[in-house]
Amino acid sequence: MSVLLMLTRRQASVGYISPILIGLGYGVLGSRFLLFFIKLSGHCQRGTSQNTFLLAWETGVGIGLAVSFGLFHGEHSYILWFCLFVLCVSLIFYIGFVHCWYIKHKNR
Repeated sequence: MSVLLMLTRRQASVGYISPILIGLGYGVLGSRFLLFFIKLSGHCQRGTSQNTFLLAWETGVGIGLAVSFGLFHGEHSYILWFCLFVLCVSLIFYIGFVHCWYIKHKNR
């Protein structure tokens, strides 16, 4: 929703609302995916799964920053369109494959 707001609106209020929506989404998704990693691990593997999650999450953020500034040279509209594309592909991949697999393989 935040990316669509930034693409379609130019009001000053979007500059205040959009970071709040991004932060809320980032926080909610991050905590949910951490729980997914922990629920997929066995008793003695919880620490490893937490570290794996943190490394994967930070790697994803780093790749996103590198692509946005390196590949698109900081061009605001290209970055937002690319973000929207990645978000749509990720949602389709999660709904189509990951969620069903997770339900079958979780331990708790």
